[in-house]
Amino acid sequence: MAHIFITENELKRIKELPEIGDYKGNYGRCFLFSGDTLIKTFLDGDKDIYMKGYKSNYIAFPKDTFYTRDIKRVSAYTMKLFPGANLYTSGLPLDLEIDKFLEAYKIIQEEIAKYPDIYMYDLESYNIMFDWYKKRFYIIDTDIWQPLDNSMEINQDRLATQLMLLITNRILKWRSHVYNDKKNLKELYSHFVCFKDTRLVLPIFIKELEKNVSSEVGKIKTLGELKLPRK
Repeated sequence: MAHIFITENELKRIKELPEIGDYKGNYGRCFLFSGDTLIKTFLDGDKDIYMKGYKSNYIAFPKDTFYTRDIKRVSAYTMKLFPGANLYTSGLPLDLEIDKFLEAYKIIQEEIAKYPDIYMYDLESYNIMFDWYKKRFYIIDTDIWQPLDNSMEINQDRLATQLMLLITNRILKWRSHVYNDKKNLKELYSHFVCFKDTRLVLPIFIKELEKNVSSEVGKIKTLGELKLPRK
C-alpha cells in the first residue's frame, strides 16, 4: 500500500473521471481510476480509514491512500473493481442454479472467516456485489469497518440475513408461498426473523425448500423454480 500526497487540483481532476454507479454510497463517490481499479472520494471531507493493508480476492479493501493535508486523514483511496452489480439494485437472477448459489455463498463466507477480528459495519445488500457471469459474491465499501474481537459470526450472520431477505422477498414472495406455513420451513425461517445463526440456516433452508418443491413438481435447478405457484 502506498500513501500519496496530492494537491486539491489533482483531487478535483479525480472527481472528473467516469463515475461507477454501483459503488455509489452515502459518504462518497467512486470513479474508474484504471482498468481494474476504482478510486473513492468522500463527500464531506477527509476520513479515518482503519482497514488499510488487507488483501482479498472477494473483498474490496482499501489499497493506496491519498492525502491533501493531513497524513492521518484520507482524501481518497483506491480499491479493486469487482465485476457485477449490487444486490440492492439488481437482485439475484432467477435462472441462477441453486448449487451455484450455494457454492458462491460458501466461498464468500469462507472469505469473511479470514478476517475474524474485523466488524464489517454496513454489510447491506447495496454493498454486496454479484457477478452473474462468474457466479461469485463480492463485498465493497470497507472504509468504515472497525477492528473488533470475535466478529466473524456476526459478519457471516449479517451477510446470510441479507441474502435470505433478498431471496424470500424478491424471488420467493414468501408470505404467499404455498409452503410458508409448512412446519419445518417455518421453523427454519424463524431464525431469520430473530437474526439467529442465519449463516448456518440459509443453506439448510434452501435445500429443504428445494426438496419440498422437487417432491411436487420434479427435479428443479434454479432459484426461480423454488417459487412454487399457489394452486
